Formats: sequence, structure tokens, C-alpha cells
Amino acid sequence: MNGKLVVTESGREVVHELLDANTVVGKGPDADLILKDASASPRHFEIRRGEQGFKVVDLESKVGTKVNGKFTNQHLLSHGDVIAIGGAKITFMGVSAPVSKSPKKAPTPMLKETPVDAQGEPERFYKDPGPKRIRKKDNFAMIAGIIVGVGIIVVLLLQSTNDVGLVQYEEARREADSYSSEGMKKALDIIEQISKNSDGFERGQVLKERIQKDLASRRDSDDRAKEEAAYGALTKKWFALKGKDVALERECTEFLAKAPTSTHKDDVKRYLVSARLGFDPQKRWEGLRTDVAAAASQAEFGRAFKTLDGFEAEEGVKEILGDRIIALRKTLLTEFELWVSAQMKAAQAAIEKQDRDGARKVYEAITAIGVEPAATTARRALDLLK
Repeated sequence: MNGKLVVTESGREVVHELLDANTVVGKGPDADLILKDASASPRHFEIRRGEQGFKVVDLESKVGTKVNGKFTNQHLLSHGDVIAIGGAKITFMGVSAPVSKSPKKAPTPMLKETPVDAQGEPERFYKDPGPKRIRKKDNFAMIAGIIVGVGIIVVLLLQSTNDVGLVQYEEARREADSYSSEGMKKALDIIEQISKNSDGFERGQVLKERIQKDLASRRDSDDRAKEEAAYGALTKKWFALKGKDVALERECTEFLAKAPTSTHKDDVKRYLVSARLGFDPQKRWEGLRTDVAAAASQAEFGRAFKTLDGFEAEEGVKEILGDRIIALRKTLLTEFELWVSAQMKAAQAAIEKQDRDGARKVYEAITAIGVEPAATTARRALDLLK
């Protein structure tokens, strides 16, 4: 049972042979395999060799250990599994379980007694046939044997051209077993040169399929790492945003074009709008909601609706906060309708007391806010008071 760890970090690859029963990986000086990534713990995880194969065990690290994109405490490794810590990527290459050994055959018993003939003398293992004349029939057999021998030599000479393909296959396999991206690409180039008539062609195709899967797995892992790094850089710039930023807007657009299915796409869309506007609408949302609530509590519904309308009219705001604005407007309208109902009752009471001026002021206040259908109802009441 053997295995290797291919560590990709800061654009460089390092191959670490798993020769010990336990291999500690981390950024501490006592780790067997030392990482440079700042997010790694001094003793981050351990590779343990067991009867079932190699197992990765998290050593209660701060940020956790991901295998194939998922956090795990323990995981039995298979060929091609990718362990990720921050920007560091560790790919496991090798046999995932011990190879069973075939039982040894019992030795052939030794001859204990020497065979003897009828006279009691040791029996000879060969007999001297004595001189013998070569007959014509024997001449024919000899000639036939020579012809067969020559035929075998010719066939071997013709098949010797296939040995080139086998040599090429072995060379490609050695390059692939280096587990480096450069070695695997070189192996693919060698496989493409193997003749289809060669004995090494089919073997080369099997090796080619394995290499392509390994390279695809590495590309996927590299793409995820690049995506996370790009998202982190955009987030950092967004937090430092102080005004319109054309460069950040362009970078966000490029990110969305390259990674349309990214789990970070909603955040990046918000960053893009923020860069275009020069501010983040979501950061201003809490202040807006507080202002609207304060105005409504003081029955200053005109100011509350004006504040909400002005914010909603700003470019890009609906893209980010459309659902929240709708919910806030619905709540504000409910409070406004309750206030209008109370004001209408007050105006009616004033009319009954012959206080037409008092009733007129109430209807004018409702009309001034301009929210329908309350404004139309108030205008009709004013017309009746004329």
C-alpha cells in the first residue's frame, strides 16, 4: 500500500511520499508536511495508514478540513481526493486499500531414494542410444524444423516493432506516476505517439483516461480556489468603498461572466450596484427603516412616504432591496389607513359640532399626503364643505 500527497500552494507543486504510519500536516515547525497558508493550524490534520487504507483525520483545527469541497472530521481517502485548507490544495494519489498477496505454493518434495535397475545398479537418467544413421525421413524433419524456426524468427522480427509502443507506454506511465501536472501532460504527449498497431496502444488509452480524470479534478479544484480568491478580493474592495468605483464595477461584471453559477453571485451583484452608485444600499437600509418608522409614529406620513419613495427611485436600489421595500411600504400603508380612519371620525365629529373649519383642516391634511384612495375621499369631503 503506497500513497503520495501533491501539495499545490502559491503556484508551486510539492510531492510528499506517505512512508510513515502517521503524517501530520500543518504550518507548525513540528509538522511532517509544513504548509504556508495563514489559515492553517500548526497541527491541522493527520494522514493515518490503516488496514483499510489512508485516512485523513482533522486535529481540531480552527477553520476545519475540507475533502472534495465538504468539511469532514474523518475521511477514508481514494485516489484523486482533494483536501483544501485556505489557498492550499493537497491531492491524494495512490492505492486506497492494501493489495492482497497470493499464497505461496508448497515446495516440490526432494527425491529421497535413488532409483535402481533390475540388477540393483543405480538407474541411469539417460541412455546412450549409440551411433545412428540419418534417414531421408529424418532429413525432411530437420528441414521442416529449420523452416519453422526461420518463420518464428521472422514473426519475432515483425513484432519487434511493437516493442517501441510498449517502451513508450512504460515511459508515459513513469511520467504519470510523478503525480505532477507537468509530468501528466508529458505522459499524454507520449501516449499520442503510440501506434494503433502496437501492443502498448490499449494500455496507453487506459492510462490516458486516468490521467485526464486526474487533470480534470485538479482543474476543478484550481477553478474553485481561483473563484474563492477572486471573491475575497472583491469583498475586500467593497468594504473599502467610499464612492463610485469603475474598476470594481468592471471586476464584478467579469466575475459574473466567468462564474455564472457561483454561490457568491448574489453578493457580487450587490457589489456591482454599490460600485456603480458609490454606496451600498443595504448599508443604508437600516437607517431608512428607522427614519420611516419614526415619521409614522409621529403621524408624519407625508414625510415617511416621501423618504421611502426617494430611496426607491435611486438607481439599482430595487435590484437589491425590492422585496424589503415592498414589505416596508405595505406596513406603512396599514398604519396610514388606521390613522386616516381615525382622522375621518374626528372630522365627522367636528362637522356635527358645527366646526366646519376643524373638519376642513383634517381633510386638507389627508389630501396633502397624496396617498390614494384616501386623498380622493378627502377631496370629495372638502367639496361638500364648500
